[in-house]
Amino acid sequence: MEPSHNEGQSIVVFYGHCARMSGAEIALLNTTSNMSRGRPIVVLGEDGPLHARLRGLGVEVHILPLVGDVRNASRSKIAFNTGLVSSVWKSLVYIRLLRVKLRSLGPDVIVSNSMKGHLLVAGTGLWARTRFFCYVRDRVSTDFMSRLGVLLIRLTLRIAPFGVLANSKSTMETVPKVRRGRASAIIPSPILTPKYLATGSGCSHVHFALVGRIAEWKGQEFAIQAFANLVKTTPAKLTLIGGALFEDAAYLERLKSVIADLGLSSNVHLTGHVNDVYAALESVDAVIHTSIIPEPFGQVIVQAMAMGLPVLASGEGGPLETITDGRDGLFFEPRDVQSLTDGMMRLVKDPVLRSRLGAAAVETARHYSPENLVAKFEGFLLDS
Repeated sequence: MEPSHNEGQSIVVFYGHCARMSGAEIALLNTTSNMSRGRPIVVLGEDGPLHARLRGLGVEVHILPLVGDVRNASRSKIAFNTGLVSSVWKSLVYIRLLRVKLRSLGPDVIVSNSMKGHLLVAGTGLWARTRFFCYVRDRVSTDFMSRLGVLLIRLTLRIAPFGVLANSKSTMETVPKVRRGRASAIIPSPILTPKYLATGSGCSHVHFALVGRIAEWKGQEFAIQAFANLVKTTPAKLTLIGGALFEDAAYLERLKSVIADLGLSSNVHLTGHVNDVYAALESVDAVIHTSIIPEPFGQVIVQAMAMGLPVLASGEGGPLETITDGRDGLFFEPRDVQSLTDGMMRLVKDPVLRSRLGAAAVETARHYSPENLVAKFEGFLLDS
């Protein structure tokens, strides 16, 4: 299906190095498919599920393959070594091709959608004559990436973009201060409204879920440890929804070993990657969110809230801006296993609380609809 746009619309070209469906890619999909003022064109550094989803929604997509070892390089392992020299050379070759591709599309605005994207698009030099925006979706800090990575991103954000967007106040606080007072905006990721609410497990025990790609910083092992404490005294179920991407296959195997060693094989289920998070949450009673470093935003938190589910989240980072403790969700002390266990026990013992939090959560989630946020996003890009 080809997109339908009015003549004279501004051309907004988005660049993302990845086409696998993680948080930034879902946000890109929800944003571009709901734009009305600008004509979105997406350039991806690989083919993958995002390509098909975008095309299916009528968004124009171009693939400019990025060399695998550059595309998959871990942001936590960027350092001065022999591998860096090779990666820089390959990146420079790619940047020349990217410059040609972007210029051929005639953009009025260019938006980079990832940390690697910020560096690659900035390297083209097109920002000298085309308005270039960096959408910062991850924390620019050493708890999230290497020191060299932080240095490179901070330098890029200081010099290249016309404007910077962030998905939360927490994320914006890690952007260089010199950028925050200029063209900048905090616009969370838009969340699609589900067609139905969660129905719950219908069982005597409570079914918890943790949604997110399998990655150490997402805290799945931490969640399993807290859940193991819970089931010593009360029956419950935990489902880990999400697959392992990039370099996290070894962590997935470790999780499986931990589950087996704790005797939780009948209580804890791993789904792998799912295409429809809402469907996966339909029979869940509550959601936990257990990132062990501050979560930049937490799309899955809002998705769970939109389903009418109570969310128990770590009390730091983006979730502090989404959840009001005791009204539409609950917090536990970050990285505190016993605090997480206690929060889960509270939800197990109080079904009235679960129902009340879930009802309020639906109302909160409405603020994150594409109708509200994409209009703000386009206004910032086109009217700044």
